[in-house]
Amino acid sequence: MDSISRVSSLLEPTRDHTLDASTLTSSLRKAPNTSGTTQTSIPQIKTLLNSKHDREILDGLRRFLTLTQSPKRRADSDVASQLLPTILKNISSPNTHIRKLVYLILIQHAESDQDTALLAINSIQKALSASDPHIRALALRTISSLRVPVIAQIVALGIKKGIGDMSPIVRKTAALAIPKCWKLDPSTAAQLEGYLGQLLGDRQYIVVGAACTALLETELLDTKEGMDKVIGMMHGVYRGLCKKLVDMDDWGQCAALRVLGMYARRCFPIRRKRIKKDAVRHEREEQQKMQAFYDEPEPKSEPSISDEYEAVPLQDPDLTHLFKSSQPLLQSRNPAVIVAVTRLYIALEVPTSSRNSQQPPPHLSLAIPQVLTLLRGTSTPSIVPLALHNIFQVAQLYPSSFVSHTRHFILKSTDSPTDTAPLKVELLALLFPHAPKHTQSLILSELATAARRRVNTSPELLHAAISAVGRSALAVQSDSPISTRCLQLLLSHVKASPASRSSPELSDIAASEALTQVRHLIQASSDKHMSTVIRLAKDLDTTKPPKARAAIVWLVGEYAGSDMSDGAGKGNVAADVLRILLKGFADEAEEVKIQISILAAKVYVHHLNAQPTSSVANENDNTDAKSADEQPRAEDSETAEKSPIPLLYAYLHSLIRYDTSYHLRDIARTHRALLPPVGLSTTAHLYQPLPPSMAANTQLATLLLLAPKPPPVSTTSVTLRKDLDLGSAALVLGDATIPGYDKTVLPEWVKEGEEPDARLRDAAGSDTSAIPSLSGFGNGSKGFGKGTGGDSLSGEKESRSGEVRVGAPVVRERDLEDWLGEDEKGSEDEGSGDGEDSEESSEEEAEEDETDEETESDDDDGEVERLVR
Repeated sequence: MDSISRVSSLLEPTRDHTLDASTLTSSLRKAPNTSGTTQTSIPQIKTLLNSKHDREILDGLRRFLTLTQSPKRRADSDVASQLLPTILKNISSPNTHIRKLVYLILIQHAESDQDTALLAINSIQKALSASDPHIRALALRTISSLRVPVIAQIVALGIKKGIGDMSPIVRKTAALAIPKCWKLDPSTAAQLEGYLGQLLGDRQYIVVGAACTALLETELLDTKEGMDKVIGMMHGVYRGLCKKLVDMDDWGQCAALRVLGMYARRCFPIRRKRIKKDAVRHEREEQQKMQAFYDEPEPKSEPSISDEYEAVPLQDPDLTHLFKSSQPLLQSRNPAVIVAVTRLYIALEVPTSSRNSQQPPPHLSLAIPQVLTLLRGTSTPSIVPLALHNIFQVAQLYPSSFVSHTRHFILKSTDSPTDTAPLKVELLALLFPHAPKHTQSLILSELATAARRRVNTSPELLHAAISAVGRSALAVQSDSPISTRCLQLLLSHVKASPASRSSPELSDIAASEALTQVRHLIQASSDKHMSTVIRLAKDLDTTKPPKARAAIVWLVGEYAGSDMSDGAGKGNVAADVLRILLKGFADEAEEVKIQISILAAKVYVHHLNAQPTSSVANENDNTDAKSADEQPRAEDSETAEKSPIPLLYAYLHSLIRYDTSYHLRDIARTHRALLPPVGLSTTAHLYQPLPPSMAANTQLATLLLLAPKPPPVSTTSVTLRKDLDLGSAALVLGDATIPGYDKTVLPEWVKEGEEPDARLRDAAGSDTSAIPSLSGFGNGSKGFGKGTGGDSLSGEKESRSGEVRVGAPVVRERDLEDWLGEDEKGSEDEGSGDGEDSEESSEEEAEEDETDEETESDDDDGEVERLVR
């Protein structure tokens, strides 16, 4: 019989596996019909949930999840309301898989059916006392995730019980439950603040990381009072938190680094030390040598104190400890941790006033190579654009440090033309001014190749590549060979035929952007590019994109008063360009028409400025001077009568009067108010001296139309994100109004003299190995500074993590001395008349008491050392 029972016990697991396999096979065969109502009907699911076998209960829970998560039945709450009480019957099942599924379903439907969800609270509270720590943690996570405001106090009690649990897994879950309870019922904030302070001082690193994450999700950091409370919590755990950084999980490290950065900004002011510059020291030595050689040295001006000294930043020892503790995190395999460490170094590094300001601080120079490793070796392509955004943010601060890593930004055929490739092009343009000549040539070749791509290209990549070429030309001298090469590359895109692109739209984008960059180059050094303006004016017949034509017309009008003579020496070509454009004015785009109107106004202003102006003072001149001036004026009038500029100006306004564009007609109306066109029938009086009112309008029009324009500053959507926080979603999206972004911004540096006393970190129960020497610590609690959390020094007891708080023997010794001193003063004031005998006896008693107290203090010190060991 024993052998038969043994065989049957061995066959029972085999039978279960066979039934599971048959059930899985039947479900796969009937997969197309599982979405129908016949296969997932409510009575069938209820029958499975009421079964005594765990396998059937699991099948019923899976069918319920499939039914409620389907798009057709997702909004149907009747299914959940009918089956939820049956599901909650299995909430105390010993099977862990069943319990997890029941908890998951309860969290999903508790908010919509709160009355039914309250039936499970008692069972979850019982699970908080289970023997398995995973069951306790699961129950605590479930009860804190229920969005039922009635149970807020029960959740707070569960968190209190979880904080005192022996398992770090349960304490970690309790830490993550604090922000959920905070949002569920803000009235429990004061109670939860104390729990959070306890968890920050926990000895287990996984609990501390979860506590830092919970701290960032609460509302303590939104107000100044809440920030002061956080700083008070952090005084005693700062050094322990730095020590536990290496052992935390990845996301706990990110949260801890942000919390430590906030604490450092509020507790470590910027201090500088003034030292003599090497150049001043060398100059002083040379002057001393010259005075020793000559009898009468030539007097030299002494350098000022500001030129003789330079300010060097001084780091607090605790801040240096933070830098050293976070340095091993640069080897992390999580990109978020590397970015978090880099953000910490940038936020906490004090800028120097030295001449070599392009070099990054020493700690940041260690982080730059690790940030670049995010571009290679990653198995997720979506990480590369995020890494490029953060690299560009760091490169804007210290571009020279990335020049040696230019090869990392060379475009690949696998790069996405919409996000990865444009970012690499922007980085190449940023590094171009700081690179040597051979690297500049390589970058230009890469940009030219990216702009001429016919496969795997996009408008974003084309725009970024051509804009990068123009900004590279502006970064070097205008007469250098590199600037000439950039200009030739830009002009080649203007003349390129549409067949050279994969689509005519890309050809128009290339020509328009190239002409925009050419315009920026000409504005930067107009005296060296007049021939380029004439060359572009001759290409108007072959240039088709409206934006490109508008840019050429603007250039001709902007420099209409300059010496733009063509090769035949016929003078300025602006009026001739206007004449040609008026022939096809009706067929031009609106933006081109606007520029033609502005061109006509500028040409007409130049024409009026060349005319004489009449005044009343001219009539009182003598006859000889008047007769002497008549001859050249007659010649000017004879030459002016041949100019068609007034007629062209009047003809243009006749065309604009009947145009359909409101904007164009408004611009023409403004020009007519300043410079009224002369009618065609009054040509005989066109060239008489201008009246004073007309001359005043001409001066105003000259001020408005011919004012010099400053060279434009070329910016991109990436460069406009310079002030955004590193590693934030706002940096990637380019939007600083994202909810929650203001919480990620670190506070300003605390002013020197307003920071909390450094001794708060010494005596607040931190790790004794991290506490420096207590020499100069002083007696008592006076002078502990203005920082918050000073009352924590009153309790001289052993900490929760087994660390002994220092300061108790010091306070006891001080009290004894004060007590003895008061006794001596009291004996002197009483004047008892005992004389020297009484004083000697009191001194002997005081010495005996001191000897006894020293013996007791030695015993106490030995006990403290034993406890520490």
